[in-house]
Amino acid sequence: GSRRRSFWQRFFFGDVREAFLAKDDCGFRSGVEGLLASEAHPRQGRVSFITINSDDPELMTLKAQRKLVEADVIVHDHGVPAAILEMARRDARRVTVPSHDFNTAETFLIKDARAGDRVVRLFHVESSLEETVAVAAEGIAFETVPSVAAPKRSGKATSPTIDDIYETVLRAAS
Repeated sequence: GSRRRSFWQRFFFGDVREAFLAKDDCGFRSGVEGLLASEAHPRQGRVSFITINSDDPELMTLKAQRKLVEADVIVHDHGVPAAILEMARRDARRVTVPSHDFNTAETFLIKDARAGDRVVRLFHVESSLEETVAVAAEGIAFETVPSVAAPKRSGKATSPTIDDIYETVLRAAS
């Protein structure tokens, strides 16, 4: 799964590729040997905490979208919209946890990150400080991915009226 993808990503888009294109036989061989040696060691897992402030997946930050695509495991609340979960890799394992059951979520986050997986924790409303502290206490690398604020909706018309425009023009002219 993810280790194989990581290997080929580094092989085709990293320094091994550059050495191959430059016809640097020594650099190519040492690059391949380095890749094989690095794949023998277990990968360090990490957790990305993402808060979803809108049901519209197009309002997610690019970083949040990228983290979903890279994730091996996605731990999410019941409230996370299906449209957002659809943005994740098809083979990523999805785990639904109750919104305020921090112990269950922590168990998955810690277990999967220790196994070397890239884990994304999606929150529908606000993130959990308890889960972040638990992951940090275990010495697992983590990050909090900023999100875009949800658009505010009001019952009033959003377009300016002719009176608003008239008053603005008069103020600007005086």
